[in-house]
Amino acid sequence: MNPEALRKLRLVITENLRVERGGAETVTYIDVSNALNDIAARQNHAVFGRRGCGKTLLLHYSASQLPPETRRVYLNCEDFRKHSFPNVLIEILDALFKELQAQLTGWFGKKKRSRELIAKIREELNKLRGTADRQRTEIREARAIESRDSRTGGIEVGQKGTISVKAGADLD
Repeated sequence: MNPEALRKLRLVITENLRVERGGAETVTYIDVSNALNDIAARQNHAVFGRRGCGKTLLLHYSASQLPPETRRVYLNCEDFRKHSFPNVLIEILDALFKELQAQLTGWFGKKKRSRELIAKIREELNKLRGTADRQRTEIREARAIESRDSRTGGIEVGQKGTISVKAGADLD
């Protein structure tokens, strides 16, 4: 195979090999930098890297290695990329609490209280969805009013030392 054809084939594979939820079982993670042991440690982690370097595969593969009693939550933040601020934060939090809610299957004791608390939180987030949009509208209206209610002023110094002051208002 010639080098140019090989380069094109490699590019097509690189651009199209993406791991999605439920698809990680077909691709095995190859741990070249001990990342699998690090991600399995009981502490919080931030996983970042360039597109296509294996972040999602690492997370899905490491989740499959956890004991069954260990709960895990995965959110694909790419699902929220077209949301505007601050609604994007509300949507991500609601999705997170929805996933947590699905993990709490018991209807008694601590799990029942947790379910009730999460339901309250999701209710509040739902109220905030509309509030955030209204605040944005109010800000836009305030800016429009400010631009209409402008005032002008200035000082001119003439050639012979004369000073003239101009003031005006542009109020609609």
